[in-house]
Formats: sequence, C-alpha cells, structure tokens
Amino acid sequence: MGEAGADGRFQSRTIKVHGHPALQRYSTAGELGEVAFLVARRFLVQLRLVPAANEAEVAALAESIDTAPLEQLALDGVTH
Repeated sequence: MGEAGADGRFQSRTIKVHGHPALQRYSTAGELGEVAFLVARRFLVQLRLVPAANEAEVAALAESIDTAPLEQLALDGVTH
C-alpha cells in the first residue's frame, strides 16, 4: 500500500467495514491512512486518504462506501 512518511512506520490493525474484516494502516508522520477489505469474498476494495487527520476519519470513509452493488453482482459461473 502507501508510503509511511519520514519515520517509515505504519500502525496497523484489523477493523470491520460493513461487517467485513478489514486491514487499516495509519501513519501520523505521513498523515496517510489506508483501508483494504473484501466484499462478497471476491472484490478487493482499497482506499487511501491523504492527508488523514486520524484513524477514525479513514474508517469513516471506508464505511461511507456503498458496497451493495458489489454484493449483488452476479458473475457467470460463480456461486456463493
């Protein structure tokens, strides 16, 4: 994912986004926040927020994404 900034450190933790497990990474030095999560076990959603004021702002952005279209998308030959 992204660059951590001058100190080269990210704080990583797992969170839930729309009930899906997600990885959140945040760097105060780089004011950079990232979240990645899977929807319907096949769509990877990644987002990056720069500048990010804090971890909560990045998590709120991820929660604001409407995942319903991805969850309802049927792919030929794929079953749940």
